[in-house]
Amino acid sequence: MSENANYYILLFLFTLLFILQVWAIVRIRQMVRRVLDIYDRMQTLRGEPRELPKAALELYNKSQRTCQVCRHRQTFLDPSGKQVFIYRCGLTQERIALDFFCQKFEFDAQSADT
Repeated sequence: MSENANYYILLFLFTLLFILQVWAIVRIRQMVRRVLDIYDRMQTLRGEPRELPKAALELYNKSQRTCQVCRHRQTFLDPSGKQVFIYRCGLTQERIALDFFCQKFEFDAQSADT
């Protein structure tokens, strides 16, 4: 083969490599956009839904925003012996029930039932 043919082959291979890299970057960018879109959707689901009917919103509050799965809930043994445990809010130090919910609720995935 002549030297010109070798240069054309190398030029073709570099061009092919360049095109493959551009294609890979475009695909990676699309995947990152999809992941960010999914992340944004998940973040909006974590917030309190605003367009739900009132009955569904009350059910949502009772099932999701309770001290039973709150990050600030503290559990203590009941010294009086009436109950096994008593619960207090770590922010306000008030005695709470597990079905109580407040504006400062922070979900704790570790204490939630899976």
